[in-house]
Amino acid sequence: DYAALLYVFRNESRVAFDHGMQAVELCSRHGFAYYLAMANILAGWARAAEGDPSTGLTQLRQGLDGMHRLGAEIRLPFYLKLLAETLARTGLVGEALANLSSGFAFASKNGEQWALAELHRTQGELLAREGKTEAAQASFRRGVEAARRSGSLALERRLSILEHGTAAIPATERS
Repeated sequence: DYAALLYVFRNESRVAFDHGMQAVELCSRHGFAYYLAMANILAGWARAAEGDPSTGLTQLRQGLDGMHRLGAEIRLPFYLKLLAETLARTGLVGEALANLSSGFAFASKNGEQWALAELHRTQGELLAREGKTEAAQASFRRGVEAARRSGSLALERRLSILEHGTAAIPATERS
């Protein structure tokens, strides 16, 4: 699971998928319910990123359902960000944005501030795709601030580039 998570953080979906599916098999065989749910979330995201968004979405939701049954909320804001990315891949941008709102709520409830920069980045990218440039820039700006507070220099730089680059990119080219 943690190897898959590392590759999800690196946005390397092929390797994340391989590790995620190994974790699914291992956790299924040994009855590790929490880690099976985590593996399904990560493998589902990776499967969608690798070109099978429908099956990936089903697997990711299966993992989130497993987390819900267990009452587990750790990393939930990040997992909801992965769900939003996957929903966007299937064209469900409105639902993706709604799940990001849930991610922000859980980050606040559980104090998981580390996930805020990524939530804002994903929100900004979806808003930019919808042609909502000002709202996207505001989200990127909030992401820069969140990255700065969490000490993530790489995310701060990435979001700063997105914030300043959004206005220069025509809406049709932002996907």
